Amino acid sequence: MNSALRFMTETAVSQGATERERFKDTSVPAALPAPRRPTHMIKAIYFFCGAGGLPRGLLDAGIAVAAGLDNDRRLRQTYQANNTPSRFIADDIAAVNIHELRAGMDINPEDAVLYAASPPASPFLSSTPQKARMPAALCS
Repeated sequence: MNSALRFMTETAVSQGATERERFKDTSVPAALPAPRRPTHMIKAIYFFCGAGGLPRGLLDAGIAVAAGLDNDRRLRQTYQANNTPSRFIADDIAAVNIHELRAGMDINPEDAVLYAASPPASPFLSSTPQKARMPAALCS
């Protein structure tokens, strides 16, 4: 037992303290301070977003997903239904200027931005025929 704790224990015993009071270390604060909150929110842009599974998780985690980008326009309704207030942008990623995209999403140079992307899910779904899932070089 270190000398400070032994002194506290002996003092508490000599003053008739209860068992709980004898082992209380007064050098430790009773409660930890609240964790610091970031001064600004993380913003995200999600490329090849599909129907928007990952953006939903990011939104639920408190990340502001500014937009999801995919070239399949048929996904717009599903994406927007699941990921409001994130915007769906139907465009080819090769045609997107990242600076214009950031400006259009009100993303400033000092903002923390997460750029996320994922591969298409359809080749990996069990409902997709095996031959359609295989790269062309492997099918010949």
